[in-house]
Amino acid sequence: MPATFAALPAVLPVALTVLIGYGARRSGIVPASLWQGVEIFCYRVLFPAIMLVSVYHADLGWSRIGPFGTALLLTTAAAALVVLALRRILALPDPRFTTLFQTVTRWNAFIALALATQLTGPKGIGLISVAMAFLIPVVNVVNVLVMSIWGSGKAGIFGMIKAILSKPIIPGCAAGLALNLGGIPLPRAADNALGSIGAAAIPVSLIIVGAGIQIDRLWSLSLPLIAAVTLRLIAMPCLFWLVARWMGLAPELVVAGVLACAVPTAANGYLVARQMGGDADLYADILTWQTVLALLSIPFILSLLT
Repeated sequence: MPATFAALPAVLPVALTVLIGYGARRSGIVPASLWQGVEIFCYRVLFPAIMLVSVYHADLGWSRIGPFGTALLLTTAAAALVVLALRRILALPDPRFTTLFQTVTRWNAFIALALATQLTGPKGIGLISVAMAFLIPVVNVVNVLVMSIWGSGKAGIFGMIKAILSKPIIPGCAAGLALNLGGIPLPRAADNALGSIGAAAIPVSLIIVGAGIQIDRLWSLSLPLIAAVTLRLIAMPCLFWLVARWMGLAPELVVAGVLACAVPTAANGYLVARQMGGDADLYADILTWQTVLALLSIPFILSLLT
């Protein structure tokens, strides 16, 4: 089914799962004290498993994946330059600028994986995993540099880079790459077990996204917030589409790249903002707006561009 017709049905299950997470958190069905444990388990166990298996099964021929990764990096770099220009145009204080930078360049791979599953199945999951392998290390390092220059730098740049390299997602991705590129077969039992574990990552992570939504944040509006929502949800997927057309990428790569650029920002940037002198309250406002509006904007963007 073409993405134009599949977009809305693909988003609806994702939206409902996010809504279940919101309801479970706000109703108290799941005690507030347990949510941190659920998030840690997903982050440290489920997510590395799906990364390893997805990258292991992905088609990583450089002639195919190299241009895809390059297009993603070019799009992210262009968006970063726009935010740097907005710093002067809007006369943003450093904490607001660093938060705007983070909320435009970071992306929520949980939602991208869920949508890829609905739209293109295992192949789409593999492509989003490849996008993660290209973008996540670069985006994290660049954001740490920005926070170190314009933020308080309390955590220290080398300490933050060390923390990035120790994230569970990095070993999971690296193991998948090593097995794939090295032609090392993964035993069927291990492959099936990791696949089963990883399959839980998508619904659980979406429930966590819903649990983190703060509706009261929707009443906060500002120019940096509007800029972050517009750049992240509209400008970046359109820019990627232009780069992809220029580079002649295959249709499934275009869909995967548009998804990666159209999803809201990642929640972990909120902690970075708190630790390194960003505007954490603004980050929470932007995160809430992007998450809610993305469920409406993604079907429109996919229908328009793919």
